[in-house]
Amino acid sequence: MELGLLSKLSMFLSSYFLLFLAVAVKYDFNKITLSLLIASFLGVIYTLIIIKTTKVNRDTRKVTHVTSENEKVLSYLVTYLLPFLGFNLTDFSDSIALVILFMAVGLLYIKADLIFINPVLMLFGYNIYLVTFENDQERVLLSKRNIQQIRNTQKTTFYELKDRALLVEVTEGRD
Repeated sequence: MELGLLSKLSMFLSSYFLLFLAVAVKYDFNKITLSLLIASFLGVIYTLIIIKTTKVNRDTRKVTHVTSENEKVLSYLVTYLLPFLGFNLTDFSDSIALVILFMAVGLLYIKADLIFINPVLMLFGYNIYLVTFENDQERVLLSKRNIQQIRNTQKTTFYELKDRALLVEVTEGRD
C-alpha cells in the first residue's frame, strides 16, 4: 500500500504554493502563473487530505533519539529564489525553461522520497523530525510538538501514512 505518484506529485506541488503565489503576484497572474498557482493550491488541499485520511497502523513507541529536520526546508527554499533571478515569465522561452527546471526538481524530490520537505506543512504547524525508536528503527515524524516536548515524552503515539515512509503524530485528544 504505497502512496501513488499522484499523491507524491501533489505533495511536491503543495511545497511550491508560496512560490507560485509570489510569482503570480510578480507577473500579474498571467496564464502560466495562474495555472501553477491553481495546481499548487490543489496540491495543498490534497496533501492535507493525505495527512488526515491515509493513516494506518496506529502505534505507540519510545523515542530514544530525535533530530529536527526543519532546516532542510530552509535549504529547499533556495529553489524559491530561481524565478526571481533572471527568469521572465512574460517571455515564452523563459517560461518553458522554468517549467523544465521545476519538472527536474520535482522528479528528484519524488525519486528521493523527500515528500516531507514542505514549507506549507510547517505553515500548518507541523515540525519535521528524524526519530529513532528503542528498536533502532529510524523514521520521519511530522509533529505539532516541539523537539523538547518529544524528548521529554515517555512514548509517542503516531500513525504511518500508507507508504510507511512518514509518520504523523497523534495530537492530544484527536486522531
